[in-house]
This record gives sequence, C-alpha cells and structure tokens, in this order.
Amino acid sequence: MPQTGTDDFWYPMAGVVDENGEVDTDRYNSIVNHIGNLFVIDSITNNEVKSFSFDVKKSFYQEKLKDWSIARITDEKTEWKPENIEERAPQIAVWAKDYWRL
Repeated sequence: MPQTGTDDFWYPMAGVVDENGEVDTDRYNSIVNHIGNLFVIDSITNNEVKSFSFDVKKSFYQEKLKDWSIARITDEKTEWKPENIEERAPQIAVWAKDYWRL
C-alpha cells in the first residue's frame, strides 16, 4: 500500500473512506506505516509504480523483481488490504528476530 493513497483505489482498499466520502488520512497513515506493509525496494524502482493499483504493482513486481521477496509475497494475492498487512507483520517479526539475534 503506497504512502500516498488514491481516491479511486487505495483509500477504498484500505477502508478509510466514510459514508460521506471523507478520507481518514490518520488511519491510512497508520496502515501504510505498519511493519507488515514495509518492503525492501530501492526508491527508483519503487517510484516506477508509485500509487498504481495493486494489479499494476503486482504485475510489475512479478516481471521486474521476480527474485525479490516482494514478488514472492504478492504472487498469490489478489488484493492488498489492511488484513494482509496485519497477517504479514508476525512473519517480519520472526525474520527480524532470527536475523538480528542478540
């Protein structure tokens, strides 16, 4: 989920639009800054797909970054919602604990 949401795709996908069409940007920011939404990807590559829809981003990852974890993680996904982000967080925590042993 991109840092900059879009009215036509990402805000609705995040579920942060109320019945009056108002966007809760604080809630959106808390979702996109969640550890489960973070991927290691260089800024130049990331800027190529910026705030495009999930389908566009996923296709890009599968084609251009097929050996990166972002391609493997999104491969079987049909959407990227807050639930997906929350599910991914414990996986990152386990990886980080194993990688950075104290």
